[in-house]
Formats: sequence, structure tokens, C-alpha cells
Amino acid sequence: MFAFFPMFPAMLRGFASILPFPDTLLSFYSRLLLAGFILNTAFFVGATVAIFYLTMAIYQDRKFAILCSILFSFNPASIFFSSNYTEALYSFCVFNGLFHLEKRSYFLATSFFVGASATRSNGTVNAGFVAYYAIKEIFSVASNSENKVLQQWTAFKIIGILIRTAASCILIFLPFIAFITYGHGKFCSQRDGVPEWCEASFPNIYSHVQKQHWDVGLFMYYRIRKIPNFILALPCALLVAYGIFHYLRANRIQIVSLGLLTDYTNSKHNKLLEFAKVNVFVYVCHSLFLLLFGICFMHIEVITRFLFSSSPLPIWVASSLIYADTKAADITLSMQNLLGYSNIFPVLSAKSKLVYFYFLLYIIVGTFMHVNYLPWT
Repeated sequence: MFAFFPMFPAMLRGFASILPFPDTLLSFYSRLLLAGFILNTAFFVGATVAIFYLTMAIYQDRKFAILCSILFSFNPASIFFSSNYTEALYSFCVFNGLFHLEKRSYFLATSFFVGASATRSNGTVNAGFVAYYAIKEIFSVASNSENKVLQQWTAFKIIGILIRTAASCILIFLPFIAFITYGHGKFCSQRDGVPEWCEASFPNIYSHVQKQHWDVGLFMYYRIRKIPNFILALPCALLVAYGIFHYLRANRIQIVSLGLLTDYTNSKHNKLLEFAKVNVFVYVCHSLFLLLFGICFMHIEVITRFLFSSSPLPIWVASSLIYADTKAADITLSMQNLLGYSNIFPVLSAKSKLVYFYFLLYIIVGTFMHVNYLPWT
């Protein structure tokens, strides 16, 4: 019960209860499976649409946005987006939240981020996006105030930004706080037989369940018999690490300025991969944090679906490699050409071919493994 956050199970149960099938035709368990398929299909489609609009908002390149949405539809963890897992709902909430944040629609962005944090514990990390964009806005406002009148107005505006940001972050953390508070009240308020985790300085039932039953903790997963799972997660880790390295090496000034220079133009613009041509510093930092956290604390094989559902960066990096080759060869980006081996494969570089095979292999093998109850990502 306390191993998962409540939003997706609650939606699943509610939707299954209203499906128009009598118990004599479909048991409640079967209706739960059907409800999960319907909901996750809808959320997966919604997340695909969201990543298209998010990419358009940042890059202003329709062809690149189309390629990103196509690749996301066939991402290596896509089997989990179609099964009864939280990936589809979580990515739907995160990508919509990021899109509305890019559009400075703070209320809608916060609403989607609250949904994300009610779906998975790492949803609270998205408060970092809200805080970062607030700092960026304050930096922009402060740098444009010249005379005393503007400076006074600027002070009031900055206070308003801080209040709005604090309220948003509190709301994003609220589902997590409510979850662990409920667990504390259920198990730690009794007089006798109080669990040991209740005696901790910060009693957290979620962390207790993760550590006690799943061995989640710093390097707790590092065992020789787990080496195959490390190999399974390696392609995703390398893809994200490559993208992070490429961006930071080419945009060193962004490291120094923390991405706050909005008018910065890279002199090596034409030599960069598509995703690195604009300021996505906060997305790179977010992905770096998730990657390091996943490697150090999580079951390593989960990294693939963890990263592809939590950040657009893996899709942007993969799409950038293929986009550069298809753009140079003047190939129309379509589902037919991308899935047609003979149409696209000859023009791809070695790196793009690896990405192509990685996506294709994990979709096929992942589907086979998962439906047969065999270990996968």
C-alpha cells in the first residue's frame, strides 16, 4: 500500500468501477486491467502530444518536434507506458507542466506538477523547475530596472514572484507530505508495537518500505548477480550522459551563468546537436540529478523508464542525432520513413544507427519479456 503513491491506483479503481460491465461478464480484477489499458493509452498519447508542444515552445522547429514525438511513441520503455504502471500518467503530468511553465502559465504548470508528485515520489523534484524559472524571472526583472521608480516597482514585483513561487513549491510538496503524514498517523500513533522507523528523526514510511522490502538505498543494489541489470540500463545511461557532456562542453558559459543569460549565442551553433542549440541548462541539470540518483540509489534497470518518463532530454538527444542525418540527406520525417528500415538506415551515422537499434531492440525484446513475466527495465 505504501510502496506507491495514490493517484494512479485511485484513478484506476474509480474508472474500473464505472465501466459498464457486470461482474458476470468481467470480474473487478479484469475491469482494473482494462481500465489501466484505456487510461494509460490515453495518457501516453497525451504525453506524446505534450512533448511535441514542449519541444515546439523551446526549439521553434516543427520537424524536430514531430521527430521527438514519434521517437517518444516508440521509446525503449514504451511497454511500461502501455501497461499498468505510472509512467504514462507521470510523463503526461510532467511534460504538460513543463510546457505550461515555458509559456509562463504558472497555475496550470503547478497543477500538473502537483499531479506528478501525487503519482510518484520523484515528482517533488519538479519544484526545482518552478524555483529556477522564478530565479530567471527575478534576474531578468532586476537587470531591467534603471531609475528609482522602476526599482521600487521591481521590488514589489520580485516579492510577488517569491510569494507565487513559494506557494507553487508548497503545493507540489503537499502530496508527499500528506502521504507520509497519513502513514505516520496510521502506524506511529499507537501505544504498543510502534515500528522502529517511527523513532527516526524524520519518520518516512515510503522510504522505510522502499529500503526494507526492495533494498533501495545508497549502493545497496551493487551486487555481482545484478550485473546483467547494469548492462540492461547502460544504453539509456550512456545516451543521457552523452547528451549532458555534449551540452556542457559546448555551452561552458551556461555553467558559469547557471543558464541565466537569455541573450547568449554560441559561436559553435552550427556544429551543435539540435537540442544543444538553445538554453536548456535546467533540463540538463535535472537529467544529471536523476541519472546520478538512479545510479546510486535505485534498482539500476529502472533507470530506462525512470528517465524517459521524467525528462524530455533523452528523447531530445536521440532525436538530435537522427535529425542531423535526415536533415543533411533531405529525408522527410514521417512515421513511415522512420520505421521503414530501407528508407532511413543508409543515411544514418554510426551513432544514429546505435540509437535506432537501441529503440527498436528494446521495444521488441521488452514487449516479449514483460508480457511473459520475465525481468526487464
